[in-house]
Amino acid sequence: GSSSVVAWESSSVVAWGSSSVVAGRWVAVHLWSQRVTLTGDGHVIDMTALDLSDPEVWCAYHGIHVDDGRALLYKAVDSDLRTTSHIPTTYTIGQEVAATDWQATAQCGHGLHFSPSPSQARSCAVSIVERYVAVSAAVADLIPLGDDKCKAPACVVLHEVDQWGDQIKGAK
Repeated sequence: GSSSVVAWESSSVVAWGSSSVVAGRWVAVHLWSQRVTLTGDGHVIDMTALDLSDPEVWCAYHGIHVDDGRALLYKAVDSDLRTTSHIPTTYTIGQEVAATDWQATAQCGHGLHFSPSPSQARSCAVSIVERYVAVSAAVADLIPLGDDKCKAPACVVLHEVDQWGDQIKGAK
């Protein structure tokens, strides 16, 4: 908000609102507001122009692997590869899954929800999480819903992964 920071050595600062930052030469400053007062020799990473509502920017920001216009995302599911949220959905490996209630709005609901990592998918889950799946969704169809999730009208379920996103070989 309106904090004041003096950072030296190898510190890192995330500056929001009307913060005041004095940054030493080896300090990285992630600048999230143009109202920040910044002095010193720190290295500024200007985040103020990022449009995180743009699916391509959102994917790049989260380090999401994109191949041929499709994003690699994650879904937390129960032991039967299902979610029991608004509309119960089964994520069968190798199958395409489509939302029956799709609406292209930047609000939760009305689509299939995914996260940049399994741990973020777990934090967004509303049902018991016992497994994770990796899915592929068209970047052009994604609608970012904040820092930890996005939604899409459809996906292809690729394979089961562990909590770090590594494929589980031989999983059924």
